Amino acid sequence: MYCLLILLFVHPAVASDDIKNPLPPNSVHTRDPYITVPELTEVVRGVDTRAVIKCQFGGFQPTKQGQPWQIVWSKVDSPFTLLTNFNGNIYRAKPPRHDFETNRDSSGDCSMVIQNVTEEDEGKYQVKIEYQTSQTRTVQLLVTGPSPPTAVRLNSSESHPRRGEPEVALFCHVASAHPKVKGAEWTKDGQPLELGARVFSTQVDQSTHGQIFKLTIQNVQSKDSGVYKCTGSNQFGEQSASTSLRVLSAPDLAISIKPSRFARLGEARTVECVDVLNSTPVPAIVLEKKDNPAAQDFPRLVSSHNTTLVIRRAEKEHAGKFVCRANNQLGRSPSREAELVIQFLNLVLSLSQLGQEQRSPNGTIRVPEGEQVSVTCHANSSPKPLLQWLDEAHNVLIESRDALQLTLNLRDIREGGQYTCRAEVTFYDGGKQRKEESLRVEVTKAPRILRLEPSGETLDVDIGGTLELKCVFSDGVPSGTAEWRHNGVPVRNAERTFENNQQMLTLLTRKMEKSHAGKYSCHVNNNLGAPSVREISVSVKNMPDIQMKVTPFYQAVQGENRTLECIDKSLSYPTPVIYLKKSGHEKPLLEQSNHTVNYELTNIQPSDAGAWICGAKNDVGSSPEQQIELEVQYKPTVKIEPESDIRVREGEIFTARCEAESSPPSSVTWTRRAADELMNFTGKPPDSSKTTVSYLQLQAFKNHRSGEFVCEARNEMYNGQWLSAKKSINVIVLDFPDNLNIYPPGPVLTVEEGQSTQLRCIYGNSNPPASHQWIFTAVNGSSHVMESSSEQKTKSTTTIRLQLGDIARNQSGNYSCRTWNTEFPEPRNKTIAVIVTHAPSKPEM
Repeated sequence: MYCLLILLFVHPAVASDDIKNPLPPNSVHTRDPYITVPELTEVVRGVDTRAVIKCQFGGFQPTKQGQPWQIVWSKVDSPFTLLTNFNGNIYRAKPPRHDFETNRDSSGDCSMVIQNVTEEDEGKYQVKIEYQTSQTRTVQLLVTGPSPPTAVRLNSSESHPRRGEPEVALFCHVASAHPKVKGAEWTKDGQPLELGARVFSTQVDQSTHGQIFKLTIQNVQSKDSGVYKCTGSNQFGEQSASTSLRVLSAPDLAISIKPSRFARLGEARTVECVDVLNSTPVPAIVLEKKDNPAAQDFPRLVSSHNTTLVIRRAEKEHAGKFVCRANNQLGRSPSREAELVIQFLNLVLSLSQLGQEQRSPNGTIRVPEGEQVSVTCHANSSPKPLLQWLDEAHNVLIESRDALQLTLNLRDIREGGQYTCRAEVTFYDGGKQRKEESLRVEVTKAPRILRLEPSGETLDVDIGGTLELKCVFSDGVPSGTAEWRHNGVPVRNAERTFENNQQMLTLLTRKMEKSHAGKYSCHVNNNLGAPSVREISVSVKNMPDIQMKVTPFYQAVQGENRTLECIDKSLSYPTPVIYLKKSGHEKPLLEQSNHTVNYELTNIQPSDAGAWICGAKNDVGSSPEQQIELEVQYKPTVKIEPESDIRVREGEIFTARCEAESSPPSSVTWTRRAADELMNFTGKPPDSSKTTVSYLQLQAFKNHRSGEFVCEARNEMYNGQWLSAKKSINVIVLDFPDNLNIYPPGPVLTVEEGQSTQLRCIYGNSNPPASHQWIFTAVNGSSHVMESSSEQKTKSTTTIRLQLGDIARNQSGNYSCRTWNTEFPEPRNKTIAVIVTHAPSKPEM
């Protein structure tokens, strides 16, 4: 005990004989001291070298000749005093990093400064003022790291305000900036916003999670429309958000009843509805009856101009409110109402009191002792009557001349009695009418819950721990029942005891489970009044147990959607923070405080494939991370090398390479399109399980290997769907014209002089197409090219003809047919010798 006293009263930097007793037992004061501090003080590590914890005190005038006083700063959970101001004398801890911001005794400032602040200074601090009596306050010092605002969110109280509204506000939420931003920067339509008396910005909230700035626009005008942008910044960065504001102009109405809103039966009245703004576009105005059961008997007037309803003879059903409404393309006018009062006499009295189960058939009600009851007397008349409540001795308890109902409040009822409601109406002719109705009150005593133990509205219990709840109540007359209920279901193992004129119902539950959490309510009742009920919410604390799944399936085709679900199977308390991230990424893509978190993957791409990780944590602990593999399947992409046509001479070997990339891997086939011939050339992935390579290697033959070769890749998706892709390449086989022949056949053709003959040269078609010519070589060795008389082509051959008519002897010689093409320029020849003979002489007659 001696050590405890030393820790409480002796500063570690001051000897015990330096401090006198600051609070003599016989001190006299006229006011109690008070002291105020903020709940939180925040400094930024690396930016702020000193922390100032603001503090103000008052309630006395400290002087050296007055009563002793002192202000003491200490850190919670530490036995040492950091700083003391005793009668204006400052005592500091060693090393002396703590000091008062000002040393003026009468300033009312007791703020503490911490020099060279570090993370070790973070925590709760306590300041205590002693002067006759004492006051203690606690403040939290938070040392954070520097960071720019993480996000800015901007929303408005109304995105489409109407012209003339008194005020519209934009709220700018700046999240987690360290140090705090000094203020929000506002722009409108890209230009700095001019602030003043009508448009001004204020900070309305600040916490560890961020700051909220409010832009207030008063007396809204059309020129206030535009795009507003809010920027929050500190020396480490900035964030912005924008929103649009559009001011609408709507009609404004006025409604009146002429010549007066009061009318006797049979008088005429006119109801007028006018658009006082004469708004454009012209509004549609509706005038209708509102509050009378016979309203359907009145026309519902709709007009684009001012609207008038004429009542030629006023009846009782005309009484009530008429409502006028209007709207145009720009908005809707507030409805305007006018009430027509028809003066008549119709008196009806009724009573309104407790529930029907508390009223006997003879007009008696039962009221629990010490409770209160309100009894209302209603009258239906015009003008309003004089209403009075009288007690059993006919004394007036309360009266009213201005209402159609009068309520008698009976508080703290201890004895019963009879109460009478009296209504009296005076007509314009001076006549009177009176009516009375009585009610008798009987007093009963209902049980009442005094307290629950433990007190408070909520209780946290560790899983596996023990829960003990006690309900202390006073019994009723007659005695009633008592029970504990868990989530509305009665609990049977509660024990009822009696002690010190009080009843107690105890509920004891050992080895708490998750199912034991919920609302526990104590109910006591003797059916003479409302049951007395008190409740407490019990939460069972446990750590999260995370489960992860992909719906509807862990495989997906490119472009489909999938939902990643992270589920806390244990429904842990406190509510955990669940995070979701992609394998290989440190920063979570999603982080929420909930028991179930969904992340939507839309239009899935191959980059979304891989491992996804879920985790969860709360104050109790962290769940092991769960991982699931997402497989993304997609159709093949085909690439052929070479990319251009293949030109190859007949007999040579040509090669084409086809590569298909897909998931899952594809099967690859080659097909010659013209012949629909399947080429069975397959291959293995060279470096990736998603790539298949096939080589087409053939020897070129004329009319067999020319044409378009198609490479097709196909793969099967998880859902049985086959996807494919094709690409083709042209193979051109180059050859020379062959099978060259001359007809008639034979090396020599004999023709009589003067006769005609025809030579035909036939050769096979080639690629590229061949050229040809006839060459005549005379007997004397001279030669020249002769023009063909005709040319005929078929699918496989070309025929050229040389017509020799009325042949002469000088046409004897060698006739050669020559062919060649650009790939094979060396010509090929076929020759026939033509001999022209003399024709036999005709005998002379």
